[in-house]
Amino acid sequence: MPLSIVEEEDGRIAVASPYHPNFPLRARSLGGVWDAARRVWIFDAGDQDRVRSLCREIYGTDGKETGMAGMAPFPQARGRRGSPKRRPLYRTITAIVVGCASG
Repeated sequence: MPLSIVEEEDGRIAVASPYHPNFPLRARSLGGVWDAARRVWIFDAGDQDRVRSLCREIYGTDGKETGMAGMAPFPQARGRRGSPKRRPLYRTITAIVVGCASG
């Protein structure tokens, strides 16, 4: 899902963005409210500059750039056939350490 910031009719702004673990806490600190039905964050229009700054910090874009709007700021991996390879933005790495018990 590309990032988008839309000014609503009531003067508030709505931010639709992919999930990032740091975004909800930071969005709430700016007065943002999660609208679960629409799956967007709602902010006061007066905070638009701060919201755009937060989006640039978290996602690397504020949705204004052309061509790369909403894309992560790192090169895209290529699959075997040269097409873009899909990969998650965040990965969980689980390691199991196997050792020998001396005794």
